[in-house]
Amino acid sequence: MVDFGNLMVFQGTIFLLIAIGFLLGKLHLVEESGKQALNNLLIYVVLPCNIIHSFIDNEAGLSVISACFTILLFSLFNQAFSVLIGKKIYPMAKANELPVLAYGTLCSNAGFIGMPMAEGIYGAAGLLYASVFLIPQRISMYSIGMNYYTRVSGKDVVKKVLTHPCIIAVLLGVVYLFFPFEVPALPHKVITTLSNANLSLSMVVIGVILSECDLSHLFTKVNFYYCFIRLIALPTVMMGVCYLFHAEPIVAGITVVLTGMPAGATTAILASKYGCDEKVGVSIIFLSTVLSILTIPIWCLIVSHLFAV
Repeated sequence: MVDFGNLMVFQGTIFLLIAIGFLLGKLHLVEESGKQALNNLLIYVVLPCNIIHSFIDNEAGLSVISACFTILLFSLFNQAFSVLIGKKIYPMAKANELPVLAYGTLCSNAGFIGMPMAEGIYGAAGLLYASVFLIPQRISMYSIGMNYYTRVSGKDVVKKVLTHPCIIAVLLGVVYLFFPFEVPALPHKVITTLSNANLSLSMVVIGVILSECDLSHLFTKVNFYYCFIRLIALPTVMMGVCYLFHAEPIVAGITVVLTGMPAGATTAILASKYGCDEKVGVSIIFLSTVLSILTIPIWCLIVSHLFAV
């Protein structure tokens, strides 16, 4: 069962780290080039080390394979369901808003926020399962998600998926599960040290991104409706699926919590690039991220009680 006190401390840490990033952005201490550099550091170095670390430090070995397969199926269902409803549940949206909202429904910020959250709440096993859960989403980002904005070729999708540092890290981790070996002390220490930077660096980057939001476009019916879908409706559906199939507590926890993550940063980035409503993209990122600080602990508590051993 999740410790409520520790969860509140963890959420407080998340909030303050985001606030630091927000302040850095507002004071222009981190400019656009600096934000991009931090993004690259996260995606190409810190997150892959974080993923590899979760496999190396997980003592369960092959016994986690069944749980990984289950959580992969749950994630595939979540992505399929999001695709089915993505363009049908926003009748109030304008033509240039709909691709943004549909993409934000399909692709959350489960990478930057979800993985540190999974590790903070469930430890190394949670991080491992979160890495597996994110595989379908990372594929969707470059295929179905991109098709909301523009046409993409199958060749480009395959190339981007297979060369994504986090996908490569997961594949290396799976190989390690089947063929474990003693990792030498020096590379293990380097991987662990870089992995430990994931929470702080991820949250500061989120804060910098949020600092760019124009608050005058924040409080609209469309934005609040999106947040209801992203933070409440989707995790409710996935909790029902987990309950129906008698999922293990940690599998249910990771599935529900990661499904209830806020909108990802690429939602606004792609909207700007392809001529959709960038303001809606930035607004739903900001609003859903702030509200998720409240909704995520609630989901953790609900799941811990509903799926208690």
